[in-house]
Amino acid sequence: MNNDNIFKVYINVSANETFKSSLRLFNKSFKNNIEEQITTFYYRVFLLFSQLWNVNNDVSYLHSSSVEVGGKSIVFTADSSVGKSSLLFRLSQDKMFSFIADDLTLLSSGAEVFYQGRSLSVKPYHLRYFSFLEDKLKALMFRGQKLQWKLIKDNRLTFRLSPGDLFDKVSTSSKIKRVVHLCNYSERTFKISEISCEDLVKYTNSILINELYLANNKLNSVASLPHSPFIYSSELYNKVSEIYLKAFTNVEIILVLVPFMSDPNELYKFLKSEGCLE
Repeated sequence: MNNDNIFKVYINVSANETFKSSLRLFNKSFKNNIEEQITTFYYRVFLLFSQLWNVNNDVSYLHSSSVEVGGKSIVFTADSSVGKSSLLFRLSQDKMFSFIADDLTLLSSGAEVFYQGRSLSVKPYHLRYFSFLEDKLKALMFRGQKLQWKLIKDNRLTFRLSPGDLFDKVSTSSKIKRVVHLCNYSERTFKISEISCEDLVKYTNSILINELYLANNKLNSVASLPHSPFIYSSELYNKVSEIYLKAFTNVEIILVLVPFMSDPNELYKFLKSEGCLE
């Protein structure tokens, strides 16, 4: 790190590649050692420093997927594995929706969301619900990764799909019309429940802390050094809460309770029937 300029970062990538790591077959994302180091850099360093820049400019990451419809955005916040990305796969088949972001959306205090060019992660279990994904993977996958998916039966395997490979249109920015917070629960039917703006801030901030836990660990390490120019993680997330509160105050907020391990196509049908996708 550089004490005079906290956004000046030095990184070292080791070129030490073993025969096993170079095969890629044993990596869930089909990466070699150098590519895996780049992924580590993204989660532990890039997300940290970009988030520090974000909050200095009244912007924050939000653990969510986002689409635009009718000139305004709908944001789907949720913890991991609830169904944000799966819902995006289904929405991509409806031409009225434009892609904005998956997994991490950039959100301003003025209730505007911005395009995040991160690819969507497809996993083997998604193919059970969306047959069109299988056709796309056949066309885009390298031969070695096709072999990996055929031989290794593991739902943690990942293939990255560019937003442009799924959606006809991409929106670079959009004002929020509605936030739909998705949460798993133990019953068998989908349900809409009330949620306050303050509760949404608490839930989404906690989820973001979990999502960026590797980066938070690094932040607290450098913040603990004498004369460090870095803020510590609790101060960072107090600022995030302020941004979220300003952004969510004047937008529609809906809490949707989602049965655990439910079909994402059924979630889409429920949201559409309740007017949540308009």
